[in-house]
Amino acid sequence: MENIVEQRVCLKFCVSNDISCGESLKMLRNTYGESCISKTRAYEWYKAFKEGREVVVDLPRSGRPSTATTKENIDKI
Repeated sequence: MENIVEQRVCLKFCVSNDISCGESLKMLRNTYGESCISKTRAYEWYKAFKEGREVVVDLPRSGRPSTATTKENIDKI
């Protein structure tokens, strides 16, 4: 996860320096190799930063929690 956030920071830097998304992705691939985010994700994040997004981490989402293991559930068992 840390690696992904780092790559988003790099993309944000590229956007602020008017480096194209294609060139940004090329630099990410040269730096991160197989750990590089996908082309689709790179373009999505590039677009988001271009439109003014400031935050590089995922925003909290509503919906079903990823796990049901809570202190309350453990105490019930």
